Amino acid sequence: MTRDGAAKPTLTHQTPCRYLSRRASFGWIFEDRLAGFTLQNFRGASSRAALAIACGVLAACSSLLQLDELKRVDCVEACGADAGFNAGAAASGGSAGTRPSTGGAPATTGGTSSGGVGANAGANQTGGSGTAGTGAVVGNAGAGGATDTGPTGPCPGGPAPAATWKEHWAGHAEALTLRDYDDCTALYVDAAMSTTDTAWLSSFFSKAWKYNLTTYGALGSDRLYVVLHQGKFLVGHSSAFYETTHDGHNVIDAGATTWKAGDYDAVGTLLGALVASTAVPSKQGSPAAAQWGAEGFGEMYKYDVYLGLGMDAEASQAWDEYQAIAMTYPVPESYWFSDFFYPLWRDHGKTRLLSDFFALLDKNYPAVNHVMAPMDWGQFIHFMSGAARVEAKTQATYAFGWNDTWEAQFQKAKTDFPAIKY
Repeated sequence: MTRDGAAKPTLTHQTPCRYLSRRASFGWIFEDRLAGFTLQNFRGASSRAALAIACGVLAACSSLLQLDELKRVDCVEACGADAGFNAGAAASGGSAGTRPSTGGAPATTGGTSSGGVGANAGANQTGGSGTAGTGAVVGNAGAGGATDTGPTGPCPGGPAPAATWKEHWAGHAEALTLRDYDDCTALYVDAAMSTTDTAWLSSFFSKAWKYNLTTYGALGSDRLYVVLHQGKFLVGHSSAFYETTHDGHNVIDAGATTWKAGDYDAVGTLLGALVASTAVPSKQGSPAAAQWGAEGFGEMYKYDVYLGLGMDAEASQAWDEYQAIAMTYPVPESYWFSDFFYPLWRDHGKTRLLSDFFALLDKNYPAVNHVMAPMDWGQFIHFMSGAARVEAKTQATYAFGWNDTWEAQFQKAKTDFPAIKY
C-alpha cells in the first residue's frame, strides 16, 4: 500500500533497452549522521509474467542488441514503442493543476523519454535530441555489459592506486590498505575490515560509477576512491576532488557496525551526494542541497541507479521504503520521493530529468570563483521546471504547499533566468 492507501502495483522487470543521457549532477558533503527518518520495509518482487514480458521485448529488440558480444547499446525509438513496455499504472491524485500525481506505480524503465543529451563521459559536449527507449541492457557483468579488460568506456583508469593510504581528515587517522581496484574505483579498508568481504561493494561501486559517468558526464579525471571502516565513522561522508582535504580524489568514506551483503542504501546516499557535487563542469558545490537536504534528492538518485543497473529487487524495495519517509524540510511531513521527485521523474523524462537539472546549472547558474551559492526555493523550482520541461510549481505545491515568499522567489527566478523554458 502507498501512504495514501492505494494498492502498490507490482514492479515489472526492466525492459532491455536503456536510454542513456550524459551530463549533470550536483553535490554536498554528507555528514556522519542522518536525521530522524522512519522507514517501513517491504520487499517487492517481480512477477514471472513480467519476466516473460521482458524476455519477449528482449527478443523483439534482439536485432538492435549485439547479444553475441553482450555489449550495452543504445536502443532506437522502435524498441521504446514495443507493446511490452509498461511505464507504470496511473497514480492517485486530484484534479489537474491542484493535486498532481502522488507517486503511483513503481516505474519500469520502459516507455520513452524525449530528448536529452547524448551519452558521453566528456564534460562540455552537445548531445543529440530525439526519443529513445528507457529500458536497460544488462549483460552478465552488470551495467557495463561484458567483462572489461581495459580502460574502455567512461572510466578513466590510469596507474595503479597506492597500496596504502593514511587518513588525515576530520578526525580520521586510520591506516588504509588497498583491497581492490579497477578502471572506475579504488577500494581501501582499515585494519578492522581485514576479514570482511567487500567484493559485493567493489562490484556495486564500479558499476554505479560507470553509470554515473555515462549519465551525468565527467565527474573529475580520477577514479572514485572508496574508504570502508568497521565499527567506526558510521554512515560516513563524501568529498569532491576539488576540495583540499582528501588529496584531490573523489572520495566516499563510510563506516558500519557490520557490513551486510546487499545493503546498498547508506553508501548509495553518499554516492549521490558526491555525484551532486561534481557534475557541473568548472563549477563547485551543490546549490540545490540547501533545499533538498541530505536525502531529498538521494532517494530519487538511488532508485534511478538501481533501475539503471538492473537491480530490480533493490529498486522495488527502495520504492516501498521511500514512500513512507517523511522529512522535516521544507515543511514538516514532506514526502520528497513519493510526492515530488518520483512523479516528476516518472512523467517527465526519468533519468533525463536528473541529468538535465545539472545541465541547466552548468549553462545558467552563476558561480563566484567557481563556487555556486545556495539556491532559494523559487530558483530550485524554476530550474526543476526547466529540467521537467513543464512547470514544477504544481507538483511542489501538492508536496509541500506554497506561500507568498516562495511565489516571490519563483517569479524573480523566472526574471533572472529567462533562458530556462518550459
